[in-house]
Amino acid sequence: MHYRCSEEPVYTELPRSLVTRGMPVSTPLLDRIIHLVDGQRFGVLCLGHSETAYGALVAFARGDSLERLYFSTPITTRKYRFLVGSAAVAFVVDDRSERGDDLMSVSAVTILGRACELASGPELEDARARLIRRHPEMHAYLDALSSAVFAVGVTRAIHVTRFQDVEEWSPPGAA
Repeated sequence: MHYRCSEEPVYTELPRSLVTRGMPVSTPLLDRIIHLVDGQRFGVLCLGHSETAYGALVAFARGDSLERLYFSTPITTRKYRFLVGSAAVAFVVDDRSERGDDLMSVSAVTILGRACELASGPELEDARARLIRRHPEMHAYLDALSSAVFAVGVTRAIHVTRFQDVEEWSPPGAA
């Protein structure tokens, strides 16, 4: 099954004590998450396929808000096969490389959502432009016919600091 961007997102529940829902577009939590995401050029894309879990380091860019992330992959990869087989993904970004020996100051965000391939249209062109602005070295790679661009429709972001302080953000309108 090949997933398209118009399909409805899948939501999973965390304990209500960890959930912050219905927040306005800009909040201190969302600002911290965006600061973390904008400070890193790469993240780990986590996928599941049948009985196998898979993680891949990917270059990424985000949309105007945190509601969309974009990345690219060659269509000949295991990552691509897993993505077209199952849309549910997790995307992990952390700042450990900036923290040296101060492990208690490391923060990470796990972004949950559904990935879909952008086949054509304005969102594909916008995603390509964002990826090239953030990763100019990817220009030729993105122009190749063997590359596919994916969008992740974000359903939830789980921000962790001090290895135990957990906060959650969901885009407006997420169930």
